[in-house]
Amino acid sequence: MKGPALRILSMAGLQLVTPASSPMGPFFGLPWQQEAIHDNIFTPRKYQVELLEAALEHNTIVCLNTGSGKTFIAVLLTKELSHQIRGDFNKNGKRTFFLVNSANHVGQQVSAVKTHSDLKVGDYSSTEETESWTKEKWTHEFSEHQVLIMTCHIFVNVLKNGYLSLSKINLLVFDECHLAIQNHPYKEIMKTCEDCLSCPRILGLTASILNGKCDPSDLEEKIQKLEKILKSNAET
Repeated sequence: MKGPALRILSMAGLQLVTPASSPMGPFFGLPWQQEAIHDNIFTPRKYQVELLEAALEHNTIVCLNTGSGKTFIAVLLTKELSHQIRGDFNKNGKRTFFLVNSANHVGQQVSAVKTHSDLKVGDYSSTEETESWTKEKWTHEFSEHQVLIMTCHIFVNVLKNGYLSLSKINLLVFDECHLAIQNHPYKEIMKTCEDCLSCPRILGLTASILNGKCDPSDLEEKIQKLEKILKSNAET
């Protein structure tokens, strides 16, 4: 199947991409290879590098089955764009946000970013705890952390209260992004982007689109709807 908005990448004959096997490859010398101390166990596979390349070029929805390393691709993209978030937040520095649907998913994403990077990570899972935070408290969190991982409900509250402008975000990652098709905070967040002149790069991660049982034509329609909502191109 190859729809007009969906590019299928071949999964046949996958090989590990390493500095030794591909010394002159397109990503040789970039942060995920330079910071080998953080990646000494996991090396990007060919399809992950291809998806990373797509995500560097445009807003992307990564459609991969569970266990295929979607989060790792998100971490690689975060690191490739990390020069934008290493600066002082109160000056020109931006921040990366990784959104999840439920509180019990925050920890695993935090672990992934900390394992594969040297970036300062903040985690936020309790809506009850954070809803009383002031703008000064949130500004402190933005100043102290370069990657902020939180539930989408907390992020919606941050936006609604005017604690953060989308222009201060360089990358917005949506875990389980297929939820945006429904009446969900993800869709609400993307509506905010419509009025923003400087929207962040969007990366959506999903396995459910491929795991669902439906007619190919229905699948393509579902993917196109998700692409429109997230202003992204689907890749698998």
